[in-house]
Amino acid sequence: MNGVAPRSRDVRAAMANGDVVSLSEPASGMDADELQSAIFPALSAIERINALSPGPHGGGGVRYPFLGLGINSNSVFATLVEAMGFAPPTFARPARLTPGSTRRLLGAQEIASLRNRPRRDVPLSA
Repeated sequence: MNGVAPRSRDVRAAMANGDVVSLSEPASGMDADELQSAIFPALSAIERINALSPGPHGGGGVRYPFLGLGINSNSVFATLVEAMGFAPPTFARPARLTPGSTRRLLGAQEIASLRNRPRRDVPLSA
């Protein structure tokens, strides 16, 4: 994870310091209803991203570009963050290169329509 720990993906120390907060934790400031309101547009965005190319289970998602330059997993992350209504994250120690991090897989109007759709009445956990 960008900016969490040099040469590591371990977020435990960053969470202990309060630098990273899980949305499901009380420290995030979100109650269950707010969390569901943020997550459901992202779930719809995932369905639309997967439908961008043919494949099993409704689509193949996005083809990974040569050397990761272009639309990639950073683009998926940026699209989901925007669909959830959050500001793009900033990092204290960002990587030198973050290809695809400013590109969205869905248009601004499509993302806005996902946020404005009525929420599905499906619980996030059983």
